[in-house]
Amino acid sequence: MSGLEPLLSLLFLAPVQDVAPPTEAPIARLTRLTDPVARLDGRARAEETLFYWDKSADLRRGDGVRQGVHGDSEVLFLSDLTVVRVTGEAELRVGKDASGDRKVHVTEMRGFQAKVRDEPLTFLLPGGTEVTARNTWFRLKLDELDRRHVIRNAGPGEVIVKGPVTPVEEGAVLPGHQVAIPVVTDPPSVTGVDDDGWSGARLEVPVGIRSETNNESLILSGSGVARVGGARLKIHPGRSLEIRRPQRKN
Repeated sequence: MSGLEPLLSLLFLAPVQDVAPPTEAPIARLTRLTDPVARLDGRARAEETLFYWDKSADLRRGDGVRQGVHGDSEVLFLSDLTVVRVTGEAELRVGKDASGDRKVHVTEMRGFQAKVRDEPLTFLLPGGTEVTARNTWFRLKLDELDRRHVIRNAGPGEVIVKGPVTPVEEGAVLPGHQVAIPVVTDPPSVTGVDDDGWSGARLEVPVGIRSETNNESLILSGSGVARVGGARLKIHPGRSLEIRRPQRKN
């Protein structure tokens, strides 16, 4: 068997990411600069395309942005007027942790530049890398081969990098400095399981993805890339995938 692609039925389940109730105040304002840009509604799980005659939309906790290769947008955080300009293909969501600190959960991004003011802002990149800034202007982009995140800090504050790969002293990118962080898409700690209940298909579940099985299906949730047999499955933050058991022919 070369793969399970023809046999898989992939269904999006209810989001697991925390989302704001309808009465909660917005935390940011999205503005479309060039097409295509869409607002992601975390509660309704809907995508709303923005146009030049209606180019702005509020973002509450759990809402996000998706844009195409030629898309360009700005996300303005309302509490201190921090601005993040997103360029090119991207998917991200805004939120807050239990302490109230602002987070940007990045699923995919070509690059951005951010002018962060009084409050810290943390970008959660695929693979577990965290980039936190405060009182500084910095830029992050992918290199030409899509192998490294290049961070340039214009200052005056520091940019702190944490994660599985941190090739900077104490994780700080000082003003006027640049650092390249290898892109981590598949964390190194991977569990491989031969599961006869899935037609002998090999199941590879990286750290960051949770798997549950029952008599009819396999459910994957979290963030990362899992493999079932020959199928490579990308799990986006806040979503789950259900893989139904292949039906055997008599």
